[in-house]
Amino acid sequence: MKFSERLFSRHRGPQDLNGKEVALAQMPLNLEVEVTRVEVSSPARIHRLASLGLLPGARVRLLQNRGAYLAQVDRSQIAFDAAVARAVWVKKIS
Repeated sequence: MKFSERLFSRHRGPQDLNGKEVALAQMPLNLEVEVTRVEVSSPARIHRLASLGLLPGARVRLLQNRGAYLAQVDRSQIAFDAAVARAVWVKKIS
């Protein structure tokens, strides 16, 4: 695989996501998605994500994915690390 193919293969377009559940970390920017599940085992982490609004059924729009992740949840913007972005699973809203 060429370098350019590796570079662009991890960036999915909205057409690739219809009906698929993926980690929030894999979502393109500015696409509204719905949280389907959150994979964390720590009760403290679950409580923290719930307080941020990252619960199943929440609608999220990823605004930034370099350095810290930044997302809009309802009317709030929240920042979180890559571990959280990998633990939150979403699907495209049709």
